[in-house]
Amino acid sequence: MAQKPIPLTNMQRSSLDELSGGSAIAMNVVSDKLGAVYKRPGLKTSDNLTSSVVNSNGLTSVHASYGGTVYATGPAYGVSDIYKLASGGVLNLSSDLETRLLGTSRPVLAETEALLVFVAGDDPQKVVLATAVSSRLGGTPPKATHVVGNRLRLVMNDPTVDKSKLRYSDFATGSVYAGNEIWSFGGVGTSGYTSAAARPDPIVGVYETADAVFAFGTTNLQIFTPDPNLVYAPANTLEVGCAAPYSVIRLDNNFAWLDHQRRFVLASGNEFQAISADIGKDIKGISTVSDCFGYRLRQDPFDLLVWTFPTDGRTFVYQLGGGWAQWAGYSLATSNWRLFKAACFTHNTVTDENIVGTTDGYAAVFNNDTYTDLGDPIKAYVESGFINRGTDNKKLCRAVHLRMRRETDTTVSPWLSVSYADFPGQWSSPERISLRYDVAGDIVVTLRSLGVYRNRNWRFEFDAGSKLVLSGVTEDYDELGA
Repeated sequence: MAQKPIPLTNMQRSSLDELSGGSAIAMNVVSDKLGAVYKRPGLKTSDNLTSSVVNSNGLTSVHASYGGTVYATGPAYGVSDIYKLASGGVLNLSSDLETRLLGTSRPVLAETEALLVFVAGDDPQKVVLATAVSSRLGGTPPKATHVVGNRLRLVMNDPTVDKSKLRYSDFATGSVYAGNEIWSFGGVGTSGYTSAAARPDPIVGVYETADAVFAFGTTNLQIFTPDPNLVYAPANTLEVGCAAPYSVIRLDNNFAWLDHQRRFVLASGNEFQAISADIGKDIKGISTVSDCFGYRLRQDPFDLLVWTFPTDGRTFVYQLGGGWAQWAGYSLATSNWRLFKAACFTHNTVTDENIVGTTDGYAAVFNNDTYTDLGDPIKAYVESGFINRGTDNKKLCRAVHLRMRRETDTTVSPWLSVSYADFPGQWSSPERISLRYDVAGDIVVTLRSLGVYRNRNWRFEFDAGSKLVLSGVTEDYDELGA
């Protein structure tokens, strides 16, 4: 008799699709460095933010300022309202067309010492931090889709006039922001432009680190660094473009994004690597990739890159140092999967909260001890994929040993269900393992005499209402021969 582990932390995807009736190898789970599998963090309201709906049409951006104040945007009358959020309620900073954000693109924000600057594909909007007053950004800035603050300047793309130009304002410091409202093609202050001329493809996204500005084109990436003579000088070019301008995630001094070949890539200033081979077939099947957006979720002990495709209703999660999973919402009323409701993200460094704006208009936070998404259940499971123990000969499964860890909350009786398929889609009846409500700590449960197989896929589904960790599974089996 042999005993071997059943793999749980592969975190990859099968060629079948759970959201259309197939099976996902990892759904709504994360794993720690020891390989234990948890349900993903849930979403709850925060004591620091309003628990009421901010905008019934959903939130499109959320931003925590350096001082900890949270701002958000949501669609209203074909434009966007701008909100200031607090535990006591919501302050709508928009009262007429001049105080609303114009444009239909996904809102992008940049912060200076004095301003928040919003762009959404039309005239940029500013909010003065000291007064919370919203108005158009002065000067003649471009109708940008992206903006960053870098070296006391605002830097934007110019998608309507000259798509290869990276335009920058004059500089401004402290509470005096006049320089950030000076925009010129030469002759006024030190504002101006630089051209991403390595290839005549348009700049579709602009991002920054403390020492560089990254101009993402459709087929290449150009990196610019501050220069005492040129203001911004070209430093490097990578032969990798961007298929989804809002998919770009900053990882300290590096970036990750969806490139022009529909690969998720990680890149430093000099090189890049593709990380999405395991889900390549899934990404190729996405109908609309341009609206993909991404964010980094560091929710101790997990470090995750999250990408959502809103049109297709798919969210993929890459665990740094691990692999891939998929996240989704679930409706008990219809028994159907649905889009994960996090529509935008920010990290508040003052409160150390990971904040999301939801598709139904709430401001919520990720929480490891929350088992729902604002009341909606989190349906979670992990699969092994088909395994044959190194041979296609028949195997007799004598026993499966499940090692679980229960947290100290003993107010409910958690459960884990086990099922298996020896052929795609032909699942056994689930074996439900229920634990007593007062049981906590490390637990081992054994299931015996689970039949004969050549190749087998195991599924372990988590209770949607409590916290239970699957720390490992081993199988006792006999090889029976051909």
